[in-house]
Amino acid sequence: MLDTVWRVAKKDFDANHFLNKFSLKEIAAVFNQGEVRSRGRVYDKSGFNITVSEDLNSTINVKEINKFIVKYKKAFEYLVKQNTPSVIDIGCTVGSAGQFTKSVNVPYELLGTLNKYNISLEFSAYPASDEENET
Repeated sequence: MLDTVWRVAKKDFDANHFLNKFSLKEIAAVFNQGEVRSRGRVYDKSGFNITVSEDLNSTINVKEINKFIVKYKKAFEYLVKQNTPSVIDIGCTVGSAGQFTKSVNVPYELLGTLNKYNISLEFSAYPASDEENET
């Protein structure tokens, strides 16, 4: 698995207004400050997650991140002006050799673009199996 998500979250952020303003239809999840989330915890911020890429090829996945940022440039510029944090989260499966991405190269050009729009880069690792001891 190699999934990339764009996440925005901030106190008192009107996610629905933002998504409508920039015609962002690829919504994965919207959450609102004060809503109860899993395990009884409460969201302390409002925001959203949008799937950017699900391509298993890391080179293509990273290229799709850049295309997404270019396509929604005005939305990213707006967030910078509003001092609203933004994260690109690349989620990888880890486990046996046939189940995970060996490496993800993030070219310096993309790092420069992320910096320009104050976007943090995050890597998340998910187990390939729930079993603790596989033989």
